Amino acid sequence: MGREDWGLIAAAGGFLAVYMPERSRRTRRRQLPLLALTMLACAGIGVATATSGYVEVAGMWVITVVASAVCIYLRVGIPGPLMPVLIGGMAGRAAAPEAIGGLGEPAPMVLALCCCGLALAYLVSSAPVSLGEIRNSWRTSGPVTAPLLRREGLDAVERTVLMRLWIGATIVAVLLLVAPQDQSYWVFLTLVAVLQGAYVRHLTVVRGVHRMLGTFVGMGLFVAIAALGLGGVGIAIAVGALQFLVELTAVRHYGLGLVFVTPAALLIASAFPGTDDAQFLMWRLEDTIIGSSIAIAIVITEALLDSFSQRRRSCRVANQPVDR
Repeated sequence: MGREDWGLIAAAGGFLAVYMPERSRRTRRRQLPLLALTMLACAGIGVATATSGYVEVAGMWVITVVASAVCIYLRVGIPGPLMPVLIGGMAGRAAAPEAIGGLGEPAPMVLALCCCGLALAYLVSSAPVSLGEIRNSWRTSGPVTAPLLRREGLDAVERTVLMRLWIGATIVAVLLLVAPQDQSYWVFLTLVAVLQGAYVRHLTVVRGVHRMLGTFVGMGLFVAIAALGLGGVGIAIAVGALQFLVELTAVRHYGLGLVFVTPAALLIASAFPGTDDAQFLMWRLEDTIIGSSIAIAIVITEALLDSFSQRRRSCRVANQPVDR
């Protein structure tokens, strides 16, 4: 068809396959559709708000809030809301008018391509890989007693992580409304990459640094791949290989997974017509620094406020009169 950009838009839906690799295929068959619907909804929000820079920022804020809440509630694990935010941003960029740097693709076509990518990723992720597994799936095809949705609400740790993400998304949105950036979704993406999935404060800071470094290394890998001058087929093969590496590494070490997530996302975004690689990379580097800095600042501020609160409580206890 000669439309490489259509294939790249559909490839964004392929990131569904990196979720929940540690769970059984039967469990993935039941739970991945909920995540796929979330990613498709994020793509729809991105497309609907891709009319101007300010509306796009508002749309990315909604995408980040919704994706983080759903992913934490479903406990999808690594990479959490990162991929819904990514597909929402890419779909919005594809549907945005050419006057503001988008592709100007019809919204129904963009959503249809995302659906194709998500559907293919779901089939590949949930399909049995051997005849023995097919026989076992038939033998264990009785009623599933485990509920598809959680009956309990979020625990204290999950609420803390969710509030960090919502506060960070709000700060990023306000900053981008005051000082607009080109393709602002990357700032939200970096913020989510640093804050999600880390519950203990000092681990959040350490992992935040790891993830920021992983993103920078991934940018270097993107430069090396872009220097090869790959065509449409070559880019498709490279993105597929990087997605496979993400599935192998992200669960074990998320910072290492970002080394492969970053060039895959950049290859898809930079292959759109009219993209200047050097300027595009500088923008993404700036966005990464902004998003990572805001995320780490949130965690440090939270730690300082908690420390101050604990000191005040200690002083109150020390000043209380002792009953004799």
